[in-house]
Amino acid sequence: MPRSIERQIKDTYFSLRVGVAVIAFLLPPLLWVGGKIAGFPLRASMSAYYYATPEHPLPPVGPCAKADAAGATSADPGTLPAGTMRNWLVGLLFAVGAILYVYKGYTTRENIALNVAGLLAVGIALFPMPWTCGPSPRFTMHGTARSYSLC
Repeated sequence: MPRSIERQIKDTYFSLRVGVAVIAFLLPPLLWVGGKIAGFPLRASMSAYYYATPEHPLPPVGPCAKADAAGATSADPGTLPAGTMRNWLVGLLFAVGAILYVYKGYTTRENIALNVAGLLAVGIALFPMPWTCGPSPRFTMHGTARSYSLC
């Protein structure tokens, strides 16, 4: 016998809640274990896993020295390449963001809060924190999305 539409909707909403909770609880250990397997230690934040690699396990401090063809060094203002756990971090943030956005709250205020939280999760994924070799900018899209998502 098929389930009622009401039962189907309740089960779907419950599954979405469980799915978000599972991703939220598994993301930090997943990043840590993946980093350990790749050969770098625990990072100070989950966002730091975007750039962390065995070659660059820590963010640079101060200007990076870069040698040119003549052997002279100069400061490199560029950023590091994407890290080993980047795809997991970005993919799971997109998944959580999508679920939060499509999930409808019981009230208008709750629905707006869920939509904003979903957009901020995707914003954190789309705009990684800057790991520049020089001074970091004071304003970043990542920092803004992260700050508002913690409120």
